[in-house]
Amino acid sequence: SIAEDAAYTLDTSSAFTDVDSGDSCTYTMSGAPSTLSIASDTGIITGTPINANVATHTVQVTCTDGSSAAVSDSYELTVTNTNDAPTVTSAISDGSIAEYASYSLNAAAAFTDVDSGDTLTYTMSGAPSTLSISSGTISGTPLNADVGQHTIVVTATDDGTGTLSVSDTFILTVTNTNDAPTVANAIADASTAEDAAYSISVSN
Repeated sequence: SIAEDAAYTLDTSSAFTDVDSGDSCTYTMSGAPSTLSIASDTGIITGTPINANVATHTVQVTCTDGSSAAVSDSYELTVTNTNDAPTVTSAISDGSIAEYASYSLNAAAAFTDVDSGDTLTYTMSGAPSTLSISSGTISGTPLNADVGQHTIVVTATDDGTGTLSVSDTFILTVTNTNDAPTVANAIADASTAEDAAYSISVSN
């Protein structure tokens, strides 16, 4: 067996012999992962299997002499899985949202993991506190205090051996919308005598 992403080499020539003096073998192979090849003159199999090759392969090696007489031998090669880090397949685009508007983004769509059965979890940094991430979806409603540019980093982490991760960064701009003025200090009730001049500042 061989782990994916590990270099593999096997000299198959020792499996064959020819009683005819001077005859030499030409080697061919079938059933092996496409990432492996055999040298026709030496019978040495080399290559590096990848994640797509994870499985058990029945490999047949054939030795053919100069007179086209041939013999074959088969063996099973198991390519075992190793944990691959998730990858960014489609970078998250920069975006904008007006304050007080509902925001939602499926950030999970930016990531993938070639390992069958791996589940990704998502975390986020740099976003306004009014936004949160759940199952890869960012959502929330930014407020006036959030107006500005935010550099947001989304990280996808797998649950395989080593818990590998990958991150992607995008800029979210929260744009301003006009807010109505508010009463900061209520005007106190007052009284004044008739015929007396009255003045009050209501600006602050």
